[in-house]
Amino acid sequence: MIIKKLAYPTLSILLLSGFVSGTQANPIESYAESRNSSQEELILSGRAQPYQEVIVSTAMEGTFKGIYKEIGAYVVAGEKLAELDEGNLAELVQRAKDQVKMVEAQGNLTAMEQQIALNQTLAGINYSAVSMKIAPPIAPTRPEMPGYSELEATQKALKDAELILDNKNKELDEAMELFEEGILSQKEFDTMTVAKARAEQNVASSQEKVAREMEKIELLKEYEKEKAEYEKEKANYDQQMKGSLQETQVSAEDTLRLQKQSAAVTDKMKQIAIINAKSELEAVKNQYDKLPIVAPVNGFITELNGRIGEMVSPGETLFLITNLDQLYITINVPEAIVNKWKKGQTVSVNFPTQGIEKNGKVVYVGLMPNRGENTYPVKIIVENKDHNIRGGMRAVATLKMDNETNETSESANLLENKE
Repeated sequence: MIIKKLAYPTLSILLLSGFVSGTQANPIESYAESRNSSQEELILSGRAQPYQEVIVSTAMEGTFKGIYKEIGAYVVAGEKLAELDEGNLAELVQRAKDQVKMVEAQGNLTAMEQQIALNQTLAGINYSAVSMKIAPPIAPTRPEMPGYSELEATQKALKDAELILDNKNKELDEAMELFEEGILSQKEFDTMTVAKARAEQNVASSQEKVAREMEKIELLKEYEKEKAEYEKEKANYDQQMKGSLQETQVSAEDTLRLQKQSAAVTDKMKQIAIINAKSELEAVKNQYDKLPIVAPVNGFITELNGRIGEMVSPGETLFLITNLDQLYITINVPEAIVNKWKKGQTVSVNFPTQGIEKNGKVVYVGLMPNRGENTYPVKIIVENKDHNIRGGMRAVATLKMDNETNETSESANLLENKE
C-alpha cells in the first residue's frame, strides 16, 4: 500500500483496484498530491517476518535420552533443548585415559633404560683410561611408530574434504543470489550455511591429521639419520679400538654423544605418542560433550522432530528456533519511487490488527526487481522484545520525507500514466 498525505486539499488518483484485503494488500493502494506541500508520506503494506530461523541438529548419531522443551517454548542461547543417550562413551573415555597412562609409563621406562645405558658408557670411558679398554657402543633403539600407513589415507581424506568444501562454497554463493532475490527461503539458506560450516570443520580436522602423520614421519627420518651417523661412528670406533688410548677415548666419547642423541630422538617419539593418546582422549570427550543439544540463539521453538528413544543422525533437523526479538517487514516498492527509500532511513511501522505502532529502520533496498513484477523488495527491521507481533502479521510502513523539487509531482504523473 502506498499513500502520500499532504496538508492541503488534494487530488486523489486511484492507482490500483482494491485497497486492503484481509490477507494480502496491493503494493500501491492510493496516491494523493499537493503542489504546495512541503512534506509527503509514502505508505506501503507488507508482512512481518522473523529476524532469523535457525535449524538445530546434532553433530553425532545417537538416541534421544530426553527432550526438555516443547513447541512454542521461548529459549535463550545456550539453554539445553534435549540430550542424547551416552551409550558406551563413558567406557571409551576411561579406556582413552588408561591408554594415556600406559603410554606415559612406557615412555618413562624407555628413558630409564637409556639413562642406564649412558651410565654404563660413562663407566666404560673411565675404565678405558686405565685399562685401555672401553665398553662397546650401544646402538640406538628404534622407537615404536605405529600408524605410518595412515598418511596416504589422511591425505586422500583431506583432498576429498577440500573438494566438498569447494562445492559447498559455490553452492552457497549461488544460494546467496537466490536468497537476495527472494527465491530461496531463509530456512533453505541456513541449511546450506550449516552444510558449508560442517565442510570447513571436516577440512580443518583432515589437515590436523595429515600434519600429525607428517610429523611422525619426519621424526622417523631424523631417527634414521641419527642411526646412520651412529653406524658410521661405530665403524670408526671399531677402527680406533686398534689404536692408542687417546683414539679409544675419542671413540668412547662419540658413542656417548650418539647415545645422547638417540635418547633425545626417543624422547621426542615418546612425546608424540603421548600427544596422540591425549588426542584420542579429547576426541572421545568431544563426543561426550556433544550429547547435550543446546539452543544456539534466542527464540521460540516452532518445529520439533523426534521422540525419546528415537535414533537421530547428524544434519537432521531436530528443532527450528524462530527469533522474533526483531522482525523484518518486507514491502514491495514500485519502480517509480524506489529511489526514495534509502538504507538507514527511519520508518514508522503500524500493525493495524494489533493497534501497535513502532519505529523501524530500512536495512535493505533491492537492486533487482521482484520476479515478473515492476516492484523492488525493501526490508525494514523492527524491535519486538515483548513478542507482541508474530510472524506473518500485516504491517503498514510510513516513510515521511520533504519535497525538495517537483520530483513528487513527476513521480505521480509517471504512476498515473502507467496505470
